[in-house]
Amino acid sequence: MSIANLPELIEEFESNCRTSEGVAAAAWGVAVAILALADAQERTATWLKWLGNGDAATPMGAIEALGAVLKEELGSIASSISESGLG
Repeated sequence: MSIANLPELIEEFESNCRTSEGVAAAAWGVAVAILALADAQERTATWLKWLGNGDAATPMGAIEALGAVLKEELGSIASSISESGLG
């Protein structure tokens, strides 16, 4: 089973659930729920990867890299203000 096929499988299983009765319908319902969870997990993993800078060659994640840049630039601004006598 490929992750790319999950939406089609979910649709097929939902159809089987609607046309089945009793225990079979419940089994199809459980299968639909498991596939939906797998799909959500795959999408979450993709977004978490991008939050961590994707495949960038850095030990920092995106938030850490942003923080490092902000710290450096805000330090420059603070130095400029101090040197100008305004601060």
